[in-house]
Parts: sequence; C-alpha cells; structure tokens
Amino acid sequence: MPTSKSSIKGRLLIDRPGWNRTKRRGCLKKVLLLGLGVIVFSSPADGQDSAATFEFRDHDVVIRDGKNVIARYVFSDAEIPRPYLCDVAAPNQFQVTRRHPPKPDLDATDHATMHPGIWLAFGDLSGSDFWRNRATIQHVEFLSDAQDDGEPRTLRERKRYLSKDGKRLCEEEFSLQVIVLKNAFVFEFDSVFTSDQEFFFGDQEEMGLGVRAATELAENAGGSMKSSGGAESAKVIWGQPAEWCDLSRAIEQDKVGVAIFCHRENFRSSCMHARDYGLMTANLFGREAMKQGERSRITVQPGEEFRLRYAVFVYAVPAERTIDIEHFYQDYLERN
Repeated sequence: MPTSKSSIKGRLLIDRPGWNRTKRRGCLKKVLLLGLGVIVFSSPADGQDSAATFEFRDHDVVIRDGKNVIARYVFSDAEIPRPYLCDVAAPNQFQVTRRHPPKPDLDATDHATMHPGIWLAFGDLSGSDFWRNRATIQHVEFLSDAQDDGEPRTLRERKRYLSKDGKRLCEEEFSLQVIVLKNAFVFEFDSVFTSDQEFFFGDQEEMGLGVRAATELAENAGGSMKSSGGAESAKVIWGQPAEWCDLSRAIEQDKVGVAIFCHRENFRSSCMHARDYGLMTANLFGREAMKQGERSRITVQPGEEFRLRYAVFVYAVPAERTIDIEHFYQDYLERN
C-alpha cells in the first residue's frame, strides 16, 4: 500500500510565546460521585490541597505531594536511553505503575526496559525506533527550576532525539505539571517538537504515551479497563478511538486506578493500544497498525512546531464508591 502524507498544516503551533505558561482559569475543582452525594476536591488556590514539589538529583527528579514520594522522573539511565516516570503512586501510596525493574516473584517481567512506568516514545520517528530503545532521547537541560508562584509547579525540559548513528532528528520542549488533590494526582504532559530539518512520525502500534500499570491492577489479575466510548476490556478497547482509557481495581478497602487523558486539540484522536497485562498506550499515529485506515505518515517541516498533550490521572477512593472519570477528563480540558 502506498504511503500517504497527512497534512497537519493549521494544526502546527507557530509563534506561540509563553505557551507553557498559560494561566490557570479559575479555581480547579474535582468531583467524585459518591452514591447520591457529591464531594468537591478543591484546588491548591483554595488552600485545601497543595502543588507537587520537585527534588532535582543527578539522574532523576523526585516528585512529592508534600510529604510522600509519588513518582520519580528519570532523565538519565544507562540502560534505558529515554526519560520516563516510574514508581508512580496513588494518594493512598499504592504504586499504580509496575515495579521498576519488575520483581520476578511479583511481576510479569516482559518488556522490562520498554515499559518502565509512564513514557512518551515512538517506534518510528524518521525511521528510528525510540520505543524499543534502539535510538536515544537525550536529556539536554532543564529550562526552569519549578518555582512555586501560586500555580502548580512545572518541570520544563529540553530533549534531543538522536538516531541509532547519533544523527539529530528533532528536539522536544517538554512540560510536566503535577496537581495534587485529596484523592487524586494529575500528571499533565505537554510536548512541542521542532527541528531545522524535515522529520516524520510513522505508522506503528508502539507510538505515543504509554502506561504500564501495576501487576495487581492488570485486567488478567482482576482489574477492570474501560474507555470513553463505553467499551470494556482490553480486547474490545484495542484499536478503537477514545478520549480516555481507565484501568482500576479494588485493592483492600480502596478502588485504585490510573487513566490516560488525550487532549482534544491533538492533531487527531488517539486509538488505544490496550493489553490485558496492564498496558495502555494512546496512539495518534498508527492508522494502519491499529486497523483504522491507510498507512499514516505525519511530516513536520523545518521551523514548524508539532504539539502533543496528554494527562495521566491517578486516584484512590473507597472501594464502594463510584468515580466519574468523564468529569475529571472534562475538567482537564477546561484547564488546558
């Protein structure tokens, strides 16, 4: 089948000064539907919750909710040549991503270096495979020290995409904001890709934002996966367009879960690469690979900016309660 180039003119973001410093609009509020009642989670601005803090170390950044470690952002790893989040915990301190590295007596050990926790990677970016660690996403520098100015703290980083032979393909300006709520954390990802030369995103299953959930949350261990389209189970969700995908399970007295949110202003909708062993990937690129149409090739011209936005929503609520994922997704869109 011939390769077709998809036009993204008009979706690329040109001359956007301060795009990653957009002011939050109003008071952040989160709602959980609890039986017939409603509980509203307030924002840090209300003084009832707090922003995450970042501790910069030699090879990683420790993220805390004020007292507990809720994740690590690893930007330099001799074994995994791309940045990633690992050890991501829910507010009750249950780790929602698979142990890294996986423990053979507790975890499935497949894809140990490809699925470290939460990551953004591409199986085909200008012919190089960053998903399977056959090319390098290089940390260049942090662009700020995440000062607390009353808004959620922000980690900003410049990354460089290098082919297997060390050729520079493009750069990414990456922004991570972490919002801390009473029963939930929201990890908001914003990436802008640029280059002085043409580059492209190819068509594969392994493209986009990935989450490898804790072994205990996986569907094959008793977890429940559902998507915004109303589909349930990884087998049904796989390959289908969705705005969000959620995986959860009752763990002792709590319902613990992790969900991927896809921003509606991404250049097109994501299809979910979902597996019952705990993998969720929001894939905007693999049209043929995800059985959604002809082979895709997204080309970015020199000087253009190509933007991707996602969030990962992590929560823990009493097991007998119901959480409205769609409400949280809509709130994410309103803030961004």
